[in-house]
Amino acid sequence: MRVKAGSPLLLLAGMLSCQLNAAEYAVTPFANARVQADTNKRLTTEPHDTVFGTIIDAGALFTAQSETSFLSLSPKLTVSRFTDDGNNVDQDREDYFIDATGSHRLNERVTLGAFLNFANTGVIGSELEDQGLVLFESGLTSAGTTTVNESFSRKTISAGPSITYAFSERDSLRLGGSYTDATYDRKDTLLSDYIYYSVNVAWIRQLSETDQIITSVFASKQDPELNFQVLNSVGPSPQSLQHQFDEIGATVAYVHSFSETLTGNFSVGARKTKGDFPDLIDFDYFLNPQSAAILGGSIINRSDPALAVLLALDPQFLKDSSIVNRIYRQGHTDNTGLLLDLSLEKLFERTTVTASLSRASLPSGSGVTERDELSLTAIHLLSDRLSANGAFRYFSTQSQSQETLSQGFNQSTDQIRLEAGLDWRMTEFWTVGGGYSFYQISPDTGNSADDHAVFVRVAYNGRKYAISR
Repeated sequence: MRVKAGSPLLLLAGMLSCQLNAAEYAVTPFANARVQADTNKRLTTEPHDTVFGTIIDAGALFTAQSETSFLSLSPKLTVSRFTDDGNNVDQDREDYFIDATGSHRLNERVTLGAFLNFANTGVIGSELEDQGLVLFESGLTSAGTTTVNESFSRKTISAGPSITYAFSERDSLRLGGSYTDATYDRKDTLLSDYIYYSVNVAWIRQLSETDQIITSVFASKQDPELNFQVLNSVGPSPQSLQHQFDEIGATVAYVHSFSETLTGNFSVGARKTKGDFPDLIDFDYFLNPQSAAILGGSIINRSDPALAVLLALDPQFLKDSSIVNRIYRQGHTDNTGLLLDLSLEKLFERTTVTASLSRASLPSGSGVTERDELSLTAIHLLSDRLSANGAFRYFSTQSQSQETLSQGFNQSTDQIRLEAGLDWRMTEFWTVGGGYSFYQISPDTGNSADDHAVFVRVAYNGRKYAISR
């Protein structure tokens, strides 16, 4: 069952409206404009040109607070305009986001909470950034090239309630749940719409002013809904096969402040995932007329030895071809894995350094995925107004549907992101800056792609306007 985009927001506002009559209301606007040049914005191995474009973010943070309640609401619009890279692909976008959280303390022991997140983004900004496994055009048309398909969007609504009961000043129990509904605006792709449910129970123990332990258990379920219609399939259709993923797990987290300048979070756990999915075991290519004339026939099997030879001679041999005669079977997965979340933050006199290492299990349009991530960030104050910043991210994502042949998306991906720049704070609210970024994606197809970008930006972090009632 799918919910309307505004329903969770109305629920969140309704829960708190009766408690905010005597609240303080505040709004803080923000905006950011960025002009950049990208050598390979679409992350393609096809011939392409450098593109030039502008990205503008604008939004605001609204807050309302009373003695017992708090509400935060932040809408944001992102508009992107880029030149063509020579392949006649429209890269202009308008993405929008809504993030809302709220809490209300019923009494000294019971606190209610809720959250809402809504996003409409391209798959490079959502599927690739969040999960790592995305639809590549190579899966449908050209096995000789890799292109992340940015021309369609993913809409995501996530919402959930929580209730926390305090047994004492040191011990509390929190029960929470979440609902996520993800849909794609193109239905001719092999990514699946999905609904994701999760519940969790956490015991929170405050050992001291600097130490906390959180023990939690959780259960989740992902129900995918196949978007694509299979033509010329042999045997059972993928829609007739079972498709769902169930997961249970537990984690223990230890939060510790080593000093006023060093804090750490250490979480470790385990999960078990079971799932059923349509398993694509074989298919043929229906060739374009030019390639069919070279082969002397219009059909060639994906594992035909002649195909590898023809692709070596002409990487564009399968361009504009289609996949036919798909053969599916019922696929199953049953595996266990480690969950990890380690982070440290160190404050020096003029420098802040953050490091984190994590392994997480995530839902996506290509099924449940497991992602390992390592990240390092640093900000250094060169003067009262000038600062240097740098960030490094590496993450590797693996599909938990291990038996599945590539169905238009890769089964594993390694990614590296680097960014470095300088920022000059002109006034209390205005900042200008610039820098360089590098993005590399290496799917298991073997066709890696790099993007280099240089940019300049101006940011406005607005004045807070408050009204008390």
